[in-house]
Amino acid sequence: MEYARSGFVAPETVELSEGPLPQFQHSMEPQLRQLGMPTSLKKGVITLIKSFTVCKKNEVLTPEQAQILVHIYIHMCVYIYIYIFFLIFCIEILKLNPYMFCRNY
Repeated sequence: MEYARSGFVAPETVELSEGPLPQFQHSMEPQLRQLGMPTSLKKGVITLIKSFTVCKKNEVLTPEQAQILVHIYIHMCVYIYIYIFFLIFCIEILKLNPYMFCRNY
């Protein structure tokens, strides 16, 4: 599984709720703030000051949004959709035999 990159279209909306983000070390707070997240340090724990929408469904990801998704460990790659599109293209447009994609065991 791979993470989404800038330029990808988000397949889903990702929202973060207001409150502590204990998965991050306190030293990451300036970087998260630089990426656009409304954060602060409270007792050494990074805290989201208000709810934050990382990305919205069907919108193109910016480099900052893609980096946030990496930090919060959200995979958005959709290789299976690319493979299915390829199969449909080969079968419907090129009129290839669908069984040629199956392996004989």
